[in-house]
Amino acid sequence: MNEENALRDKRAFGHFIAQKRKAAGLTQHELAARLYLTDTAVSKWERGVTYPDITLISSICEALHITCLLYTSPSPRDGAT
Repeated sequence: MNEENALRDKRAFGHFIAQKRKAAGLTQHELAARLYLTDTAVSKWERGVTYPDITLISSICEALHITCLLYTSPSPRDGAT
């Protein structure tokens, strides 16, 4: 993935988070409080500056009332063919 695509993906993810937060009727501050974070962290996600830590994904999904589905396919290293 080149740098331009990575930036576009971050912005798209941030836009998605912002939409879902607003649909849930939450401010950045309220979402941050539910996740024990600062509203600056939420702002950075929504602006596409950073991604949230992977350990927060299920909590974010719960707070935003969205389904969280993480899929990993087995790799050849895991013995899958």
